[in-house]
Amino acid sequence: LAALRGRSEFQSVVDECERRWRLAQAASRVELQVFPPSGSPRGVLIALHGGNWRAEETVPIWEAAVGLGILLAVPQSSQVAGVNGYGWSDRATTEHDLAEVYRRLRSDADVDEMPIVLGGFSQGAGVAVTLAIDGTGFPVHGFVAVVPGFSGIGRPQTDASEAARRGVRGLLIVGEHDP
Repeated sequence: LAALRGRSEFQSVVDECERRWRLAQAASRVELQVFPPSGSPRGVLIALHGGNWRAEETVPIWEAAVGLGILLAVPQSSQVAGVNGYGWSDRATTEHDLAEVYRRLRSDADVDEMPIVLGGFSQGAGVAVTLAIDGTGFPVHGFVAVVPGFSGIGRPQTDASEAARRGVRGLLIVGEHDP
């Protein structure tokens, strides 16, 4: 790429890519897929996709929870990360997106009396850990993090012992070959 930098043709391509990204970002909104269990839900799992993923790619990872009586909510971030991919890079936007998800869940189901767990893979797992420990604008009782990556909104700013005193519990899943 070094040979292309400084060339007006290359800069035109870069400018067009940035323009298209800005348009896509301006039109993007948080989306939500909800999978209720057959009976009354025992809890809620909000499953967050990885970086540059879509919600639909995340559903198969977590759908077994529905068979265990858990209401599964799978949001898709409003933050465009690439072509057909979304991420959780900006903390304020992530918190806004998840507050909207909680608002929608409350309007469709009686989630106030149910334990709520944030789950995620990779970047989504890092978000789940960070927001469960730091706290959100809605009650989170725990997290399930599969190979957490903290490249998005960063690591928790609160000591984990403080989250434990609030009753937050967590599960980290990492294999021996994961980074």
